[in-house]
Amino acid sequence: MQSRLNIALIVITALLLGGGVMASAETAIPCPHATAVMERVWQVYDGMTSFHGMSISTTILDRTAEVEGEADTVRVSHMELWFNYPRIRMDTTREIDDSQDTSTAISGLQTGFTYIYSSGQWSKTGHHSVEMGFMYIFLLCTDTPYTAVREEMLAGRAVWVVEGEVLPFYGMLLQTTWWVDQQTYFIAQMVVVREITPGTIRTTTVQWTEFAPHIAIPDEKFAVPKDVPLPKRRFMPFDPPTAPFPAPEFRAVDITGEEISLVDLRGKVVLLNFWASWCRP
Repeated sequence: MQSRLNIALIVITALLLGGGVMASAETAIPCPHATAVMERVWQVYDGMTSFHGMSISTTILDRTAEVEGEADTVRVSHMELWFNYPRIRMDTTREIDDSQDTSTAISGLQTGFTYIYSSGQWSKTGHHSVEMGFMYIFLLCTDTPYTAVREEMLAGRAVWVVEGEVLPFYGMLLQTTWWVDQQTYFIAQMVVVREITPGTIRTTTVQWTEFAPHIAIPDEKFAVPKDVPLPKRRFMPFDPPTAPFPAPEFRAVDITGEEISLVDLRGKVVLLNFWASWCRP
């Protein structure tokens, strides 16, 4: 399962992500029925080795009356996806006011690079680009608390409408609603609401106009030039020491206020996990 969830592609940025600040929310009570529906959705998508999909996303940036600055903006993106494990291609056309730009991203190749075609030229990111599974195109996550579910009709189809709890995600409040086809368990529509800064709400609606799983996709769809250079790094990481080697002296204060020293833990197995507030555990 995990192998299909780790395709290197910066997808969310095209659809959903933006900068923001960390916020907190009360923990909602998960809804068992909603959780069961989304577990089924997860199983259906995780079982796909290929698919072709088309979507339209509309993003509205809404600032409250207390926030001064730019006027509210509306952005429309048309996206076409091809997935053939372990490769994925995304063609995107973005419309903001009177301007328009197009781009192509291809990733998941054996090299581990993400290739991007924009403004008439190719570029690529390195081996350590952001690791994301195509699940995150649909913001599916096994540990999301799904808090409500109801039945509706959408474009003549019976759907489950499932709501997810507001969660801090990449430094912002996040709440997602999915419209799930009751027959296929495909996601027909999703709405993502986030607070990117205090008083500024971004709402993105993604409508899937086409979605075809388990189809043959020609290799030409994933073809990229062989001579695309990597961007120069601003710094080079240090060479790690050869293991085994002694851990350096380390002291920290735990949540009870007690000081912990690695010297006092010699002879025991110790795991140190360094993380930041915007990193998911």
